[in-house]
Amino acid sequence: MPKSKHNSVLTKRQMEIVNGIVSGKSYKVIAEDLFVSLNTVRSHIKNIYKILEINSKTELIKKSFDREL
Repeated sequence: MPKSKHNSVLTKRQMEIVNGIVSGKSYKVIAEDLFVSLNTVRSHIKNIYKILEINSKTELIKKSFDREL
């Protein structure tokens, strides 16, 4: 899959989900915005956590603010 323009380890779709989370959107709203199911969003989030070696939304938001994505 193509990487985002930031040379991120995450795919473009994963970054869209991260941006939704950082913006304070619920998983349901993110799913609606991206025209995917709630389970698809959850699956992406599990993969994002695994790739980044984190365990929580808080760690994800911190990495985002620290520009580590």
